[in-house]
Amino acid sequence: MTKRRDATTLPHVPAYVSREIGAAEICVSPATWDEWVKAGIIPQPCDLGISGTTPRWRWVDVDDALSRRGRFADEYQPEPFFRGASNGQDKDRRRAAS
Repeated sequence: MTKRRDATTLPHVPAYVSREIGAAEICVSPATWDEWVKAGIIPQPCDLGISGTTPRWRWVDVDDALSRRGRFADEYQPEPFFRGASNGQDKDRRRAAS
C-alpha cells in the first residue's frame, strides 16, 4: 500500500531555481517573476553553467528578500504596473482630449 502524503508537507525546493520553478513555488507567472526582478523585489540571478548563460536564483536569497518585504510594510513600493493606477491620470487625460 502506498503512503498518503500529508497536505501540509511541501516538496523540497532546490538550492538554485530557474525562473519557472521559482515562479511556480510562489504561485506567480514567469512574467511576474521577471517584473519583480526588474523592480528589485527579487534579487538578480547567478549565472551558472560552463559559459555562464544559465540564470538561477539562490532560493535562500529569494525567500529572504520576500520575507523582508513583509516585515517592512511601511516601505512597500507597489509593482510598476500598479504605480499610478489609483490616481486617475490616464482617465483624466482621455476626458480632456474628447
